[in-house]
Amino acid sequence: MRKLIKTGTSSNKKNQSYKSNSAEDAEDAYYALAVKELEDNNYSKNLYGRAIVESDGNELKVIAKYIELRVAELKNKSCAGKTNDTINNSQIKEKTLLYTILDVIGAIVIGFLVICAIAMILVLVS
Repeated sequence: MRKLIKTGTSSNKKNQSYKSNSAEDAEDAYYALAVKELEDNNYSKNLYGRAIVESDGNELKVIAKYIELRVAELKNKSCAGKTNDTINNSQIKEKTLLYTILDVIGAIVIGFLVICAIAMILVLVS
């Protein structure tokens, strides 16, 4: 599933600089969280099942529907004032930063392994 929703880097900060409304920032954070849940295979099975039914099994539509349903759920929890369940925007930003750092570290490790493999091949060939 990660390949279907992984689109590269996260949203461009230049495009977000015009936003000053905290409600819009919270909504963006909800979308980011829903996508990250899918990428990490840590999503709500109930909502995903509902998304499958409502999307007639079309995999891309299922993903879009899941994100739509999850964002609505997060908004409802936030509006209902459930302090234990409300997503804190700064916590989401911290998690997103952590995942970005982990992605960079992973890329560095993979790059190092590729370089080692090429070096080993060159040693074996010569």
